[in-house]
Amino acid sequence: MRYRNAITETVVHIVRDRMNKTMAVAAVREYAGHYVPIEDQSQFLEAVERDLMSLHEGNIILLLICVLSLLTQLDYQLLATPHSTSLRSVSCGAITLWSLP
Repeated sequence: MRYRNAITETVVHIVRDRMNKTMAVAAVREYAGHYVPIEDQSQFLEAVERDLMSLHEGNIILLLICVLSLLTQLDYQLLATPHSTSLRSVSCGAITLWSLP
């Protein structure tokens, strides 16, 4: 799929923030409105919904472990270069986290 990373990041955001259905729908629509061309938005919304509906305890745990690992990596980068002004990123599979200094 063309927006696999964006879909995964959106799902991670929804799970991490423990959004209810109303909040999740609003977040997905907002993201799609900003970053996905209008002609692809319905497919994007369907893909995020499909991924959310397929979540179960096992893959939610894997998703959260990946996010925690990424956050730890960003913390180490920040500690190693506390006065750096460059943008930092770390990746785990399809998930990439960015940190501003």
